Amino acid sequence: MEIAVSPGSPARLTVRVYGPHGVREIPALLDTGASVFTITPDAAIELGYDLHLAPKVTVATASGPAEAPRILLSRVQVGEFCFEGVPTLCLNVSSLGVSRLLGMNILAQLNVFLNNKTATLLITDP
Repeated sequence: MEIAVSPGSPARLTVRVYGPHGVREIPALLDTGASVFTITPDAAIELGYDLHLAPKVTVATASGPAEAPRILLSRVQVGEFCFEGVPTLCLNVSSLGVSRLLGMNILAQLNVFLNNKTATLLITDP
């Protein structure tokens, strides 16, 4: 999978997420500083997750510690790569200019190459 990126800008890609109420395609920021895939609470609710029942965890963010519900997405698809049972945090990270973060719990399962000369991001199977 090859994605065009803007030099000097964060890498963004479309991710398909699956939940009890169906499938959504969402833009996400590739973030090697995020340990876990992160979506907004609103997106989780739209997918059919009850955040009142989800366990809360304390996470370190750029703005300081925050509490976030932790859910298990049934599936996350990045291009042709599918991941089942993905631990996901539900947190508003809009202060970063994005609302979803593709974290290391997914990225660590892939080979990710950034080619600054061609302004492309290449994602392959390990």
